[in-house]
Amino acid sequence: MSILRCLLKVGKRGVVASVAAVLGVAPLMSQAEHHEQPDDSFNLATLECWDLTGLEESDRAYALLMVYGYVAGQSSMSTQSASGIQAAFEIIGRLCDANPDMYVASAVKRAVGHDEE
Repeated sequence: MSILRCLLKVGKRGVVASVAAVLGVAPLMSQAEHHEQPDDSFNLATLECWDLTGLEESDRAYALLMVYGYVAGQSSMSTQSASGIQAAFEIIGRLCDANPDMYVASAVKRAVGHDEE
């Protein structure tokens, strides 16, 4: 299922609940529920730019912020600023427009100067 359908199906609250559950901050689930893979799951590391193209602006920004936070966490980038994130989003937008098959996480790494290539 594409990220577009996932976000439209579950909405922002559902995605936040899914992320919270993965991080272990949601209420405990039964063993059976814990091992089931939800239909609306997606991988932040392999989300491609083209997955974001059909989203409304607010949903696209929300998805980008999730991936940005994921990359920031992996890179130990604990200090952030609103202006820095906004500048990174502009660079990410240009990279994704030019490279629709690029992983969003790779675009974020390039935008913040943590590109491994």
